[in-house]
Amino acid sequence: YANSRHTYAFPRIMGMLGDGKTVYDVGNDGASNELAACSANVRKTDIATKLKLIYFKDEYLNVQLHYKGWDEWTECFTVYDVSLPNTPYLGFTAHTGDISDNHDIISVSTSSAILADAPINMPTKKSGSSSGFWTFLSFLVKLAGVSLVGVAALAGYRAYARNAKRRGGFGGLGGECHSGITSTFKSLGGEGEGKIV
Repeated sequence: YANSRHTYAFPRIMGMLGDGKTVYDVGNDGASNELAACSANVRKTDIATKLKLIYFKDEYLNVQLHYKGWDEWTECFTVYDVSLPNTPYLGFTAHTGDISDNHDIISVSTSSAILADAPINMPTKKSGSSSGFWTFLSFLVKLAGVSLVGVAALAGYRAYARNAKRRGGFGGLGGECHSGITSTFKSLGGEGEGKIV
């Protein structure tokens, strides 16, 4: 509620930046302490009234209100070239002077994003023919490694096949190791010899 005549309406959302010593100006509803402010009819709304405060260090302070429609944020004020202390005190009040209004603050949530400064002497990637040479050399080394694995697998398979032939076939089942496996079998009609390819 207004305690004196003003050119603006109440309810009023006001930002103050105190120094811990300056007294609140009760007679003028804090007008001399005001950093920035806006008037907004936040009473009896159909949705939850919310306030969002965004501070970008040493750059600006922005206050937005959520009271007109769902997910509709209205800018209240933005103050540029403002610096808050490293450990700020965040306070809320409905007190404006001798006459005040009651408001319930259901919750307050805060979050902070600290952006690291970019390193001054950050190493950069070299470009040019020397990096192309190392890329090509890396490709050749990988190709040689894959080829070695392939040759070793082929030699291992051939040694296994040679040993299997000496034992009398793959897995000791009998027969010869050529282009197929030859074995003797019995059929219902008699004995015979066949080749499994």
